[in-house]
Amino acid sequence: MIVLRRHNRFLHRANSVFAQNGIATLTIAVVLLVAATLIILFVTNNNLLQQKSTANQNRNNQAFFAADAGIQFGIAYLNNNRAAVIANPVSGFINYSVAALQNITLSNNSKFTVVYTNPTANNFNVITITSTGTSDDGTSTRVISQQVSFQTMLVHSPTLPLTSVGAVTLSGSSNVKNLNSNSTIQSGSTVSFSGSGSTTTSTGGSNKNHNGGDTSASVSSLNGLTASQFFNSMFGVSSSSVKNGATYCATVSACSLSITTSGVVWIDSSATINDSVANQIGTAVSPVIMIVNGSFSLSGGTSIYGIIYAFGNSSVGNGTAQVFGALLSAGTVNTTGNISINYDTTTINNVSNIGTYAKIPGSWRDF
Repeated sequence: MIVLRRHNRFLHRANSVFAQNGIATLTIAVVLLVAATLIILFVTNNNLLQQKSTANQNRNNQAFFAADAGIQFGIAYLNNNRAAVIANPVSGFINYSVAALQNITLSNNSKFTVVYTNPTANNFNVITITSTGTSDDGTSTRVISQQVSFQTMLVHSPTLPLTSVGAVTLSGSSNVKNLNSNSTIQSGSTVSFSGSGSTTTSTGGSNKNHNGGDTSASVSSLNGLTASQFFNSMFGVSSSSVKNGATYCATVSACSLSITTSGVVWIDSSATINDSVANQIGTAVSPVIMIVNGSFSLSGGTSIYGIIYAFGNSSVGNGTAQVFGALLSAGTVNTTGNISINYDTTTINNVSNIGTYAKIPGSWRDF
């Protein structure tokens, strides 16, 4: 009997131990399950957060690149529409934005808007371009600004109608005129007259029988210059730099020269211009800088408003052609017929408006 009781007690204790062990095991299992669930939730939430963060970063990058594209577009637009941008300042300040600059959509559906302002009243040579870019879904916006400075194409604007590295010969009834000063021709070589060729100034002029002191021969700063050196002295940059920014024509026939032609035109060959090409090229208000990569010939009744630069020899005559502005020749110049080369201050002043805006180093901001 006593043995039976002891056996029962032993079984009871064993069952109690087994029960406690089961509860402990269940508790641990539940804890592990909860922990695993929490870990899964954490990993899932973290992945979602990273996905959202990545998406936000992509949208932010989209907006940034759109704003940067707006800066590049804004510089090109300003160079092509300078007169319109600075036309209507208020108290000396511009705040220019038109439909052509607003919500421009890129290939990835991001957009940009460009606005022009000038930091200093009445100074339109320094302009701030502000570009606002937005992502394709419109949730992200970035703003970038860049200041640009206007640089005229000519660093040394002509002060007389004819400048030549080589010899100048005026014949026929040709005339070189400058009523603004007593200077008409500069040459690195000789200046000669024949026939009725002449110059005219406000105080007189010169011909084969009279030297009015308005012509300068064997000018030391011109004598011996190469075509490239002469070009650089007038434009301040290499010919390739000017060529890259000009309206390019392989030949005269490839150009559509007319009264509406303005800005810089590069003719990459010798050029003969007469009535069959155009009756008038440019205007005093909107002149042209015509660069001829070779010899230059002007005849007929064509009128050119602007500055002509010839890398080779220049022949002007056999008609009533006229130049209003200035002729620059790296070779010789021969004039005949009834042609005239006239220094025109309105044209020359407006030539100074021909140039490009370039970025000012250190002025880029994205804040």
